[in-house]
Amino acid sequence: MGDGSSALYSKGAATVNGAPGKITIGANGSGIYVVNAGSTGSNYGEITIGAGSVGMRAENGKIKNNSTGKISSTAEKATGMSQSGNENLENEGTITLTGNQSVGMHSEGVTAAGHQMINKGIVTVGHSATATSPSIGMYAANTDKTTIVNNGKVIAGNKSTGIYGGNITLNNNSETSAGNGGIGVYSKGGTVDIKENAKISVGDTLGDKQEGVGVYLAGNNQTLNSDTDNLTIGKGSFGYVMTGQGNTVRTGKAGTTRMINLTHSSIFMYSADRTGTAVNYNNLRSTGDLNYGIYASGRVDNYGTIDFSQGIGNIGAYSYTKGATTTPNSIRNYGTINVSKSDLQTNPDDRKYGIGMAAGYSEESPAGSGRKVTRGIGSIENHGLIRVTTPDSIGMYATGKGSRIYNGPTGRIELSGRKRNIGIFAENGAEVVNEGTITTVGSGNVGQIGIGITSGATLINRGNIHVNAARGYGLFVAGGIVKNYGNITVAGGAQKTKEVSASDTSKALGDEGLDRVGIKSPAGASKGTITSNGKVKKPTIVQAIPNRKPSEIPKSSIGMYLDTSGINYTKPINNVGALAGLKQGDLIVGTEAADYTNSKYIQLGQDIIKPYNEMIRKSGIEKWSIYSASLTWMASITQLPDYTIRNAYLVKIPYTVFAGDKNTTRDTYNFTDGLEQRYGVEGLNSREKELFKKVE
Repeated sequence: MGDGSSALYSKGAATVNGAPGKITIGANGSGIYVVNAGSTGSNYGEITIGAGSVGMRAENGKIKNNSTGKISSTAEKATGMSQSGNENLENEGTITLTGNQSVGMHSEGVTAAGHQMINKGIVTVGHSATATSPSIGMYAANTDKTTIVNNGKVIAGNKSTGIYGGNITLNNNSETSAGNGGIGVYSKGGTVDIKENAKISVGDTLGDKQEGVGVYLAGNNQTLNSDTDNLTIGKGSFGYVMTGQGNTVRTGKAGTTRMINLTHSSIFMYSADRTGTAVNYNNLRSTGDLNYGIYASGRVDNYGTIDFSQGIGNIGAYSYTKGATTTPNSIRNYGTINVSKSDLQTNPDDRKYGIGMAAGYSEESPAGSGRKVTRGIGSIENHGLIRVTTPDSIGMYATGKGSRIYNGPTGRIELSGRKRNIGIFAENGAEVVNEGTITTVGSGNVGQIGIGITSGATLINRGNIHVNAARGYGLFVAGGIVKNYGNITVAGGAQKTKEVSASDTSKALGDEGLDRVGIKSPAGASKGTITSNGKVKKPTIVQAIPNRKPSEIPKSSIGMYLDTSGINYTKPINNVGALAGLKQGDLIVGTEAADYTNSKYIQLGQDIIKPYNEMIRKSGIEKWSIYSASLTWMASITQLPDYTIRNAYLVKIPYTVFAGDKNTTRDTYNFTDGLEQRYGVEGLNSREKELFKKVE
């Protein structure tokens, strides 16, 4: 039939398209249209519709697509079944709509509670042009009155939504899926019930803010009861998302055994709910990198196993509330977390830490300043088991004042491995309370740290810490506060406590008021101050120039050379700490930077410093003496509590400092003073500059 037409119309009577009846409708029409109470419409045959058309429509009547019924369209804005009023809407057949902005089943105008939209068949909608105007498999406009029930299959394409409504039930053996960037179930109010064998799947992300979601709760004071463990989450997508407040959520049930896999950059549960509660029993497993098990701003209790032992940079549970000023509700672990691997070497600018549980976020601002700014805080608790087995990985981590770690009386953190890993690490004012057990397990352990406290963090220990590891520490403290009321035991060459602090590396030469120069770099300072005869001088910053091959440097048991040209910059020898008995070293700062600037006051860029900081962290060397490679230049640094370099400086020593006749004939002094006054007058490529290079 043509556009705008209706094949079968009934007002107060029954209308049937029997098998094998076929109806074809053009644009803006309907296959079966029933009006008023007592009217019914049934389809046992095939209905094909055009753009903007509806296969079956009821207004205060009742319609049903039976098991042999088929409704299909390839045109846009098509609707399979549409109903207005309080009669239930039911599909037992097949609805396939592949056009953009199409809806498989639709209800509106519901005024009575208890209304249901039921699918026992297969509803398929295709890909959508945009996620903001998607195709939808089942859509209920009156979310507080209608319950959507899926007993069959709902399949949505890329950027499309499977089910959209309020109260939603996914029964046993039902299947609900969405493609890349799509949403399986979207609820804006009410209760979502997902039965044990219900299957949910979502495809991969399509980019930032285009992630797929299995189940999305967008309302406040909602309830989610999900018994299923049959959840497939695509790369970069989410399993469950809660953006409202005051919700009550349960995912999985006690005793579940299936593992839910996270592939890459995926998140099982994301919750922005600060006031509600969530409980997880599902078991999670990473098969790739950079996944999060639980990412939440409020209370979540985990009873499942989070096995992130495969992959790099995965985080079991992350508590983060942006801009919070008071400690948020905690993520609590009562299950088992196997911590991910870490990778700090492939890209030092993007270190990937494997962490069991993490809280808060701080960043260096501005970059290279050594000043940490906390952007958000969190709170984590362990009442179960966390296992850390790989190098550089951490059991529990917190940063920022207001962030909190609590390892409860039943909490246990196990450490093992041939390289350093850490049970608990806190920095930037975070608080740690340990009332549980942190211990190494197995044999041959090296470098394990029970608890690390730095940069103003606080530890109250009432629990037990045991470290049996060569070069291990029960406590590692660098600028933190420790109140120990518990037990710390060590074996195998470990130390109970290691306290470290930055050094005062200030230097000065020359006579005050005449040729006095210096670098003031007191302990704990983020930046040094360069002075000349009491006046502060601003240094010129020299950065490394990219795409130039760094030159290897010779190694010795006492020193390393740092080329400062910004071109052929050296890279350190990272296994220097393996030299037997080496406890201190010299870092000799070259003056090549002076060849590329006429400034007498130079600050080295962070890209030159960074490789040396990596070496210092790994070396185990605790005392570094800083020297200039030239008699006519002074070098110094400001130092972080872990002995790494925060900033590095070079200052030219006036030639007059070396004159021995300042107070007598002044012949040498006058000559060197003349040289000093000429320094930097001519250009970098001048013959005079070449002369000064030879003097250096």
